[in-house]
Amino acid sequence: MYISLAFIWPTNKTIPSNGVTHSNCSMFWLYYPTGIAVDSMGNVYIASYFCNWVTKWAPNATSGTVIAGSPLGISGSNSQSLYIPYALALNESNSFIYVTDRYNHRIQRFALNGTGPGVTVAGGNGAGVTANQLYAPTDVFLSRIDGSVYIADTSNNRIQKWQRNATFGITVAGNPHGIAGQAPYLLNKTYSIAIDYEEQYLYVSDSNNNRIQRFLLP
Repeated sequence: MYISLAFIWPTNKTIPSNGVTHSNCSMFWLYYPTGIAVDSMGNVYIASYFCNWVTKWAPNATSGTVIAGSPLGISGSNSQSLYIPYALALNESNSFIYVTDRYNHRIQRFALNGTGPGVTVAGGNGAGVTANQLYAPTDVFLSRIDGSVYIADTSNNRIQKWQRNATFGITVAGNPHGIAGQAPYLLNKTYSIAIDYEEQYLYVSDSNNNRIQRFLLP
């Protein structure tokens, strides 16, 4: 049995409100939540690792609604399915949410209202190290400047930038061929990323090297 809670600070409000313990998928509780995003209206979007979906919880709601993935919690690889979703990124101005679809090795974009299929904006060509592939990505950042997505390409030990409508990515940190290492220009399991407001610097959680690396973005 697992306790899966999410918190909104600073009010210490819990989602779901009673913080119950469960070990299956439901709209009334969370089970292995991973990614989280909050919009300007206070809606909370939550990726669930084992439920293969993204749910939306309105302020003070006692249940969520599925906006991406299977309502049955079943994994899949088609345009409406997810397989171990991780991180989320919001684009409120265009009403989109971006999801790291980890074991489908892709980044999917869905409408925030939960209608229509997902669109693959990066990867989706199987696990691999070529420029048009990803390998078990875990984080995504959406550029406010040009709409590019930056991706923690975890098992390739690199950070990829996919410009809008691109069919391949560009390595902006780590080795483009997926080689891991401890040198300042190499990475080993890149789990999370952050970019400053001006989008000049990229920060990477270099997990297996036990460090945070900062890179100047081109």
